[in-house]
Amino acid sequence: MAHLGTTLNAQQLAVLTWIGDGCPDGVMQGHTYKATAVALENRRLVTVARRRSGWRAELTATGTFYLSHGRFPNQPADARQAGGGTRPAAPQRTTAAPPAAPSGDAKSPPAPETAGPAAEPTRAKRRSPVEQLIADLTAAGGVLRVQRPHYIGNQPTGVDYEQLIRSANRFGKVPPGQRLTTTVLPSHGLEIRLEAAVPGTQVELRPVPVAEHVARYHPVVVQFRETTNRHEISRQQLPRALRLLHALVTEAERRGHTVELSPEPAAGYGYRHWTGANDGHITISVGGHSTDLRILEEGMPSRAHWERTNYHGPAYTTNTGTGRLRIECTGYGGREGRTSRWSDGQQQRLADKLPAVLAEVEIRAAEDAHRHVEAARRAAEEQRRRDQAQADAHDRYLEAERGRQLLDQAHRWRLAQQARAYLDAVRTTVAAQTTGDATTEAWLSWAQTYVDTLDPLHDGFTTPAASSDPTTEQLHTYLTDQAMPPYR
Repeated sequence: MAHLGTTLNAQQLAVLTWIGDGCPDGVMQGHTYKATAVALENRRLVTVARRRSGWRAELTATGTFYLSHGRFPNQPADARQAGGGTRPAAPQRTTAAPPAAPSGDAKSPPAPETAGPAAEPTRAKRRSPVEQLIADLTAAGGVLRVQRPHYIGNQPTGVDYEQLIRSANRFGKVPPGQRLTTTVLPSHGLEIRLEAAVPGTQVELRPVPVAEHVARYHPVVVQFRETTNRHEISRQQLPRALRLLHALVTEAERRGHTVELSPEPAAGYGYRHWTGANDGHITISVGGHSTDLRILEEGMPSRAHWERTNYHGPAYTTNTGTGRLRIECTGYGGREGRTSRWSDGQQQRLADKLPAVLAEVEIRAAEDAHRHVEAARRAAEEQRRRDQAQADAHDRYLEAERGRQLLDQAHRWRLAQQARAYLDAVRTTVAAQTTGDATTEAWLSWAQTYVDTLDPLHDGFTTPAASSDPTTEQLHTYLTDQAMPPYR
């Protein structure tokens, strides 16, 4: 068992902070956090309970002390954080007495014989791993490239930066108006960016009133109540679930959002059955961007799922529920580490968490809208670059065509000059011969006509005209990878 005096690594501190916050759903990914919690339990920081109702962990008094002070109770306040040892005490220092006052002056106060221990310099507060990450990002100009950890068993060999980022987003450690994003790089690398937050994601939590009794349910809630094969809730908890859904969809419509029952999956090739995890129960649309929500009782399967997987097994029963209701966003988990599941807890019931549910729906809609705008902007930019590349290729084609015509005319002109000089020499030779030859005269006449046709300056100079409408094949040679982005 690890010594209690050693400090926690980044993964352990993230799990301890998460447990101290009440183990909120949607923060921890995978199952490695449970192994970390066991390690924290061995160091008497938490207690772990494995019950039929689910896995739970709570802080001990030692764990609470560690979160408040950043050290174990058995560590001195000035303990070295790296190894848990103590720093040597500062040496005692004597203070010299002031010089004696001249005679006649007022009597100076007696100097103390010795001073107490030298005052310790103020020790800077140790940054948490998340705070250190933010500081490193700020110092690096908002972009930091790191290595992702390798795992031996369930324990990372280095800093789990992705878990730190989830903790930073979950617990509000990111500076206001900014966000942390990651990009996976080759060779197990990770690029972390501190950039401006998406517009519209700074959403305020607004109340969602839940009535004790509902005389008339919202039409969508009525549809949900009648779609019994999708229920993942026992009959005992169904009335409370209906009230929660009624409060949620009513408030969503009051804010101008659209609410409907989650549709059946698309039919046709690759048809799949409805599942709560993939399709949810209700869909809330904000500005045309939808989020599917699922409401369930922990431990309860839906009748549709039960009948598909247990058609030769026992009959469907509603006695497996734990009484804990949960609402979750379907699809992939919490974006950027935010909570995507809300359930009944020891301190708060699910009704108290409905404002956070609607806030997450609105944040996701703002992110989707921003992503759509960015995609349109990138498409427009790529099209602009494509058009510019086509125009540049056309200019390069015209330049090359003019150059080709110039060199062709110069070459023909030079050949014509040489041919005329040769014909003059032929005539001189023929004139010196004693007998004439009609065939030679005919050939000389033809040769003169051919040379005149070859000479581009015989009938005066005319500016050559290049083709202004080249074919795609003609332009292809003048398109470069840098100027012409690939089609996606």
